[in-house]
Amino acid sequence: TDAVFASLMASEVFRTLYRDEKEKRSAAFKSYIEGLVGGQLPQALHVVDVGWKGSIQDNLHRWLAATRGETASVDGYYIGLIAAGAASASNRKAGLLFSSLGGMTPGFRIFDENRSLFEVLLPAPHGSALSYACDGNGIVQVLQGDFAERQVIEAHILPVARAICQSFNRIASLFASAPLAAGPLFRLVQRRHRRMVYHPTAAEIAWMESITHVENFGVFGESRFGDDAAAPSLADRARFTWKVIRRRSFADLGFWPYLTLLQKALPGATLAYRLVRAVQEPGR
Repeated sequence: TDAVFASLMASEVFRTLYRDEKEKRSAAFKSYIEGLVGGQLPQALHVVDVGWKGSIQDNLHRWLAATRGETASVDGYYIGLIAAGAASASNRKAGLLFSSLGGMTPGFRIFDENRSLFEVLLPAPHGSALSYACDGNGIVQVLQGDFAERQVIEAHILPVARAICQSFNRIASLFASAPLAAGPLFRLVQRRHRRMVYHPTAAEIAWMESITHVENFGVFGESRFGDDAAAPSLADRARFTWKVIRRRSFADLGFWPYLTLLQKALPGATLAYRLVRAVQEPGR
């Protein structure tokens, strides 16, 4: 409704520029996908991402339907899903570890407690993709933004990510000779993750507070997980705790509610929080 925006939309110069750029970038992206599959743009695509709503998939589905017709389809696979977005019969989504689509899956609150942890541990080794363009030789270029988080990723995140991958490979090699049924394996993972997000060690908290995360879709910006503010007084902690009790909801407690309570609430609030979550999501 802003007058400046309305003026921009009414500008024929802008409309022409927007249309030309849209067509060029769409053609370049089509060539990029065709290069990945070694041929013609397929009727169906399968995408993998961290989560949590599949907004990028929704945009990809709209683009594919406009390019290949209404029979085009996209299947997306995510660590977790907390909302359906524009999911449909031709735009399907699956949460591999946890999901709230059609009801909460077992362990949902445990794995949903600190979604940022999954995002942090699965970083792209490059800047954000800003656009796609074809050069003079018809070769597609992926135009990327600054890789501002390189130092944090290399110094703090990759060592942990590599250790996790090494553990995964050891587990996978053991499964080749002594497979573990899905049920016991899931319960084991659930117990270990519960301990980490509801009763973290001082070292785990310090590691999370030392890193940053750059969001490159939707809301662009860098998030710090540490609390740079001065330690709250006892009175401040009491007021914060009372607000949480009155609200009866943990929805507004940030990316990791447990850590927020540890930083801002009265002593003992984290214990009470663990007990509430244990009732809501009993261990299996």
